[in-house]
Amino acid sequence: MNKHFPNENQNYQLMDLEPPSFILNGNGSPAINSLNSLNSQGRNSKVRLSEKAFYGPIGSIVKKIDPQTEAHPAALLVNLLVPYGNILGRSRPHYAGQSKQHTKLFAMLVGRTANGRKGTSWDAVRGIVEALDPDWYLNCREKGISTGEGIIHRIRDRECDGADVIDDGVSDKRLFIVESEFGGVLKRGGREGNTVSQTIRDCWDDEPLSTLTKNKRERATDHHVSIIGHVTKHELDQLMAKGSDHFNGFANRFLWIHTERSGRVPRPNPIRLEDFTAEIKELSLGISMAVKHCDEELNWTQSAQDLWDEEGGLYDELSEEIPGLLGAVQGRALPMVIRIAAIYAMADGSSFIDCQHLEAAKALWDYSSASTRLIFKGLSPMARKIQDRIDGSECSKTELHRKLGGHVDKCDLDDGLRELKEHGKIEIIIDPTAKKPKTIIKPVCEFNEFNEFNPDTPRNA
Repeated sequence: MNKHFPNENQNYQLMDLEPPSFILNGNGSPAINSLNSLNSQGRNSKVRLSEKAFYGPIGSIVKKIDPQTEAHPAALLVNLLVPYGNILGRSRPHYAGQSKQHTKLFAMLVGRTANGRKGTSWDAVRGIVEALDPDWYLNCREKGISTGEGIIHRIRDRECDGADVIDDGVSDKRLFIVESEFGGVLKRGGREGNTVSQTIRDCWDDEPLSTLTKNKRERATDHHVSIIGHVTKHELDQLMAKGSDHFNGFANRFLWIHTERSGRVPRPNPIRLEDFTAEIKELSLGISMAVKHCDEELNWTQSAQDLWDEEGGLYDELSEEIPGLLGAVQGRALPMVIRIAAIYAMADGSSFIDCQHLEAAKALWDYSSASTRLIFKGLSPMARKIQDRIDGSECSKTELHRKLGGHVDKCDLDDGLRELKEHGKIEIIIDPTAKKPKTIIKPVCEFNEFNEFNPDTPRNA
C-alpha cells in the first residue's frame, strides 16, 4: 500500500455512474433559470468571480449545475475543489519556495443563515464527488469538528510496543471535514486549554500532530486534512475571541468565500450523474495519473514560471503587503494560489502546472480577497480598542498605554497604531521639545458618538 495514496489499486478509469440514494433520477432536460447564471452571481452581488475560475472539468460541472440551483457559483466551485484535492491525497507534491505543498485546502463559506445557500452548494455536488471515489466518500469524510484530539484520533498513526501492536491506527490519512456550524468551533477554540485551533493550523502546515493526554498519547503524521466550514458574519463578529484568531494564523489558512443566493429556482430538477459522465471520467483519469506518478514532483511549464516570476507578475502581486486586519487574513496568498493551481492541473491529468491553472487559481483567490474585504471590513480589535481609548483627543503613547490598562504587548500596540495611521485615522508625531523623545498620537479628526471615524467633522486645532 502506498502511504501517499492508500487506494492505489482502485480503478479510477470510469466509475459506476449509478446515482447514490440521495440523487434522484428524472426525465427531461433541466430547466434554465434566466435569473440564475454565472454572470449574475446573485442579483445584487457585491463581489464577482471571473470566468477564468471555471476552468477544466471542475469548471464545466459548475456551469452545468448553476442553472439548477440557488447556490452561488463560488460555493459550488469550492465544494468541488476542496474534496477533489483531498481525494488526490499526498500525491504529486509541489513547492512554494522551500515549502513542500500538497493539495489540501481549507475554505470558509460566509453567508446569511438561510439565504447564503451554504449547505445547498454541497448538496448540489456531493453525488458527483461520491462517484469519483465511493470508498473515500464512505471512510474519509467527517461532519463537524469537536476537539483537536478528535481530529488526531481520526487520522492516528499505528502504535507499537516493541513487537506488539497496541493500536492499528488509520491507514488512510485523508480526511475531509464539512463543519456546518463553524461558529461553534470558533467558540470552543477560544476556551483555555482547547487545542482545536492549533490542530487545524498544524494540519494546514503539514506538521506532525500529537495529543498531550497523560494516559494515551496519539500521533498523526503524513496526514492530509481538508476542511469546508460554514459561518455567518454575525457569528464571526461575536466569536473571533478578541481578534486573536485573526492574527495568530488561523484565519489566513482559509479561503474566505462570500456566498449568497444566486437566483430563483423554486423547483430545482434533480442532479443526474449521467449528465456529468464526461467530467467524471476526466476527473477520474486525473486521479489515476496522480496515483501512477504519486511520488513525482508536480513541475511548472516554462510559460507558467514566466507568468509567476516576471517583474510585476503573479508573485509580485500576491506578495504585496496589505496593512492591518485584511493583511493578516490574506497572509498566505502565495501557497494558497499554488495549491489551487495544482488541483486544477491534476484535474486536467497534467504533469505540469501551466498558465491556465495559475490564472484559474488567481481568479478564485481574487474572489476570496474581495470576499475578505467584504467580510472583515473595518479595523482590527486592537486598533478599535485604541480608537475607543483615544476618544478624539490627542495623547502620548505612554498615556495611551495607561488608558489601555498597562498590560498591552508593545508589538500589539505598535501594530494597532500603525494600522490606524495607514487608514488615515491618526497622526503619529515625535515631540522634539521633550527631554526624552515623546510620541504623540493625534486623531486626524474626531470620532462620533459610536466611536466610528467621521470624515465630516472638523480637524482638531
